[in-house]
Amino acid sequence: MLLCLLFAHGVDVIVVLLLPVLIGCLATERSAVARALASGPVYQLGVWSYALYLVHYPFVSLRYPVMHALHWLGVARTPVLAWAIVLGCMIAAAALLNRFVERPVQGAVRRWMAPARARSLDGPAIVPT
Repeated sequence: MLLCLLFAHGVDVIVVLLLPVLIGCLATERSAVARALASGPVYQLGVWSYALYLVHYPFVSLRYPVMHALHWLGVARTPVLAWAIVLGCMIAAAALLNRFVERPVQGAVRRWMAPARARSLDGPAIVPT
């Protein structure tokens, strides 16, 4: 940890110092942090995390056009509202990507791999004579 502090700057120092505290809180399942991270919405974001990773860049790029569109519509030109809209659309797109692409592909790969897995669990393919 001390080595990390040598290369950390600004907010990074706080993150490096608080990381052991977070790990300690997560080590016991009874802590408030562990219960919060195990809640339904946070769990679902974890399920969608790969899809979120795939869609985040195009949506983050839309934050300024959304801000300008809100200004054109007469809504206050606030970055918070633009970020909320972009984040909501990003989560919705990730949920759809997970539901209609990721899960069907996972199922197809599992079905495709099932015969090979069953053969590997049956034992050696060569029977000694």
